[in-house]
Amino acid sequence: ATQSAAKNFSTIPLNEWPMIMCHDAATTYLNKSLLSAEVYDWTITQPEKVGVEGLLSCGARGFDWRPLLTDSELYMHHGSIPVKYPMALAVREMVEWSNANPNPEDLVVLGVTACSGDGCADAAKKVLKDAGVSFINDCSVLKDFTVADALQKGQLQGGGHLLATFDCWQGNYVPANTCSGYDTSKAEGIPKPYTCYTDSSTKALWQEDASSVVLGILHGSSLLEDEERSGLNSLVTAQ
Repeated sequence: ATQSAAKNFSTIPLNEWPMIMCHDAATTYLNKSLLSAEVYDWTITQPEKVGVEGLLSCGARGFDWRPLLTDSELYMHHGSIPVKYPMALAVREMVEWSNANPNPEDLVVLGVTACSGDGCADAAKKVLKDAGVSFINDCSVLKDFTVADALQKGQLQGGGHLLATFDCWQGNYVPANTCSGYDTSKAEGIPKPYTCYTDSSTKALWQEDASSVVLGILHGSSLLEDEERSGLNSLVTAQ
């Protein structure tokens, strides 16, 4: 039997199913030419220009997705920064990838949250419906939701599995965990060079606030550079 066939998905809670999630996934579509270098470096959280297909091919199966309805067009955003790439095109890429990879273990979950702009949620639901993607509004149904339930609910006509949820994420942002930017442990009080996230055993990525971003800018760093230096991805892979 294959690995998938050997699994009893009906006994595995969806919230215990291991998935690599992309934080602010849509920032892969950010247009660098429209932003200052500092804003771009501290807004983009994913490799540039690879799109969701590239993120999926790298192993991502969960997307933190933040739509933005502006000027009657549905895009995405990271906070106050718009990502002007049509959500409909990104969802189409997800559907095409999912149908080309129909193994149940390649279930993709699109977590829609922080929908911005009047009518944003309705516009996002229309995009999903038009693409044949099922979604869950009532987060309470996820309490006892299994992987088998998600596979059934998220079955695409082309054979893949893609399920969207609306505002069902539980955030873990803790501002107190932001990076100080300095290592004074062996410097007798004299700050050593910028060392954000060099110890992944005690720090988590994406714990940034205005002060830590300013420190990063002053030291010529960026979100992605902090992540790379941290070795966090290697730590996750080892688990």
